[in-house]
Amino acid sequence: MKRLVPSILFFAVLLLGAAESAESRLNRAALEAQHDLDASRRAILSEKRALADRADAVQNQLSALKATEAGLQQEDNALRSRLETARRERAKIERTKLQIERIMEELNLLALTANTPGAPATPADRLSGVSAALAKRRGGTEGTMQVLLPDGTLTEASSLRVGPLLFAEAAGRRAPAYLQEGSPYPRLFPVKASEERMIARLLQGDSARVPLDVTGGSAFQLADRRDSLLHHLLMGGPTMIPILLLGILCLAIFLARLPALLRLPGASAPELVRRTAALLKQGDSEGAAQTASTAPEPIRDLLEAAIAKFSLEKDALEEHLYAATLTIMPKYERHIGLLAISASTTPLLGLLGTVTGMIHTFRLITVFGTGDASLLSDGISEALITTEAGLVVAIPAMMMHAWCRQRTRRLATILKEAAVIILNAKEDS
Repeated sequence: MKRLVPSILFFAVLLLGAAESAESRLNRAALEAQHDLDASRRAILSEKRALADRADAVQNQLSALKATEAGLQQEDNALRSRLETARRERAKIERTKLQIERIMEELNLLALTANTPGAPATPADRLSGVSAALAKRRGGTEGTMQVLLPDGTLTEASSLRVGPLLFAEAAGRRAPAYLQEGSPYPRLFPVKASEERMIARLLQGDSARVPLDVTGGSAFQLADRRDSLLHHLLMGGPTMIPILLLGILCLAIFLARLPALLRLPGASAPELVRRTAALLKQGDSEGAAQTASTAPEPIRDLLEAAIAKFSLEKDALEEHLYAATLTIMPKYERHIGLLAISASTTPLLGLLGTVTGMIHTFRLITVFGTGDASLLSDGISEALITTEAGLVVAIPAMMMHAWCRQRTRRLATILKEAAVIILNAKEDS
């Protein structure tokens, strides 16, 4: 035993030394791992900073590209505007050139006339003759010229110029003609048949009362653009379909309910009910039935139900009259709620059409810019016409619903009053 103790102590010392050695190795490994982890973190942070710098650089480049794109878009819009202005100026120049050529032709014709045999010989006499010829021509000049028809077709026409006024006949049409901005040729503006006959008389040399437009054709153009009702509705776009359907539905419901609601009992109905109740109280069922047959339809139905069940107890009779009232009222209230639904839905549909029309308008602005307002007319028309149609349907629908509801409430009051009269007669019998 004494020999084992030193051996055990020896092995314990060896194990303790091995444990300390292992602990020291583990500590060194942990330190090395911590060092590697710190190095990895520093590397990751460095890469993160580099990526952040790159992202900022890309964002700056993207902002610069967007700014460049906006500048190019502005330049494009400016160039488009300049191009449109140049086109208008060119049209004005062409129109002025054509007018100058016509004046020169007239002056050459007048000069040839002045140089014919028998004409005044002195320059003063020739100038006087030219002035007289010009004054005569200002009073009315007949001739032929090229004009634009209302559909844009260029054609030859016989014309009559009276001072600044021009009347022409072409393709079977006789109408006033005016020069429009952007066109070197006068344009015919359609007029009424009676006015065409007056212009025909003027072209034949007779005196006539003809239409004039002091705005240079703008008033004629505005009158020509007045759309028919069908075209006006079609300009509203697809949203007009449900609005029109709801409008037709409201009108059909109102016309279906109108005859019945107009034939409601008047002020004499309570007196008729009292006479019928008095006869029932006296036990004269046949007389009560004969009196009830002269009452208007809803009161007659209620009185017939009361006569059939008047022998019951008061509570049972009251329930029977209540059931009869519930049977009568739906015939007069049927589909009236759809009027209220339509009155509240059609303005929303009009607003939907407004939104879609404005979206269409902004798309056109994105593509064509704001230089030509005529390109935006379709979207603006759709936006305004749908709102107009929604209100046109909603306002009458709301009024029809209010009237129908007031009449049905009056009928319910009359039926309740009649039921009370009958129940009081039952209680007194």
